[in-house]
Amino acid sequence: MVAALAIGVIGSVALAYALVQGDSSGGPIHNTNGGSVTPVPASPAAGTGSLAKSKTVRPASASQATVVRSVLDRYAAAYRSKDLAQLAALLAPSFRRRPGTSPIEDRIQALAGYRQQLSGVHSPDYHLGQTKISADGRAAWADTTYSVTDRSRLSSAGSIAFHLAPSRGTLLIDRIDVTPTQPRLSSSASIPSLTVADDGRIGDRIQLHASTTTDILAAFGQPDRERSTPPDSSGRGSDTLEYRCSPQDASCKSTFWISSPVDRLSDFETSSPQFATQNGTRVGMSLPEAERREGTSAFGCFGGPLRQTPGLVVSVEATHGSVTGLLLQAKNGSGVTCPLRPCGSVAFSGPGQHTSFGAFNIQVQAGDCATARLVAGASEPAAYDPNPDPRRPVLGYSKLGFVCVGHLDSPQGLATNNYRCVHGATVVTFARTS
Repeated sequence: MVAALAIGVIGSVALAYALVQGDSSGGPIHNTNGGSVTPVPASPAAGTGSLAKSKTVRPASASQATVVRSVLDRYAAAYRSKDLAQLAALLAPSFRRRPGTSPIEDRIQALAGYRQQLSGVHSPDYHLGQTKISADGRAAWADTTYSVTDRSRLSSAGSIAFHLAPSRGTLLIDRIDVTPTQPRLSSSASIPSLTVADDGRIGDRIQLHASTTTDILAAFGQPDRERSTPPDSSGRGSDTLEYRCSPQDASCKSTFWISSPVDRLSDFETSSPQFATQNGTRVGMSLPEAERREGTSAFGCFGGPLRQTPGLVVSVEATHGSVTGLLLQAKNGSGVTCPLRPCGSVAFSGPGQHTSFGAFNIQVQAGDCATARLVAGASEPAAYDPNPDPRRPVLGYSKLGFVCVGHLDSPQGLATNNYRCVHGATVVTFARTS
């Protein structure tokens, strides 16, 4: 980014010439990271206050995308360095800026706005997300998202559209439209509903396997909690962005998992009623109603119905007969491999039972924790065996349709039995001390 600041007028003129002359290769649109993205179709002229593309707009070629990226890189670098003069050098004399729903600003007004913004931040870190670039031979358009953080806290975020045109022998920005981020995720019914779709879309702005950390910050703002998982032996790690419905309510939240180092959204889980499947299933709905809407009673990883596409699964989490969450994830091979979810422990107390007795390390696969704890809690202590055989089942029982079988873990010390309980696709495992 900083190196982009060193691009001189001669280099800019050469790049701008390539844009003005056009490029017959008709190459794909390129993003700011050098990859390819879906071409931007021509759009009709919009009404007053919005960027309108000409009827001859077409995907930018590789050389045209390089021109636009160099200008956007210098724009971002100037903002990060709080260099108002460098920002001004990138703006055409006819520059206009539309800041959200506020009136359109001319160049002088916009520079005054930039001056005010930069004076209010200490060390701004300005980032642009995945960028769609198109051109018509005379001008270029760049549509992307932005986020500005200051001392690791989000200052502003949203979507931004640039229009660039030749001016003074180089390529300059002559229009910017800014749309600030949506309201933070909330449990309030007044917040618009967002759809978790079968094709991996979350609302209108987030897409599984395509959206980046910057895209999520631009759409939903600063998360309430962030976590990072170090890379494993294959070099893959993950970052987690957690948004609570309210700062005081940790039970109602939406979580985005971003794979690293590729920086792409890999999974999404929510317990917020703001989200719904494309069939209208949402948190708080009864399980029978969810099954009716989804058209299936097949159970997914979390005790409710699921919908599958060739590469994705939308699962409904259900507990005690009602929907408690939604999960969007990718398939592993031919189907979904449900993780074993930790469900805590159950302590036993009563006649003849020591307070240290209990079911520990309870885990459930393709089910819910409330049911798993009930199943584990129904286990009974194994009869004493002076010559135990670890290969022989020590005790079996049934609960809530689950068939459970236990095996002795160790004949020394406090007797421990490892149980595995199965009911259809749902599996509960735990260790019982007795």
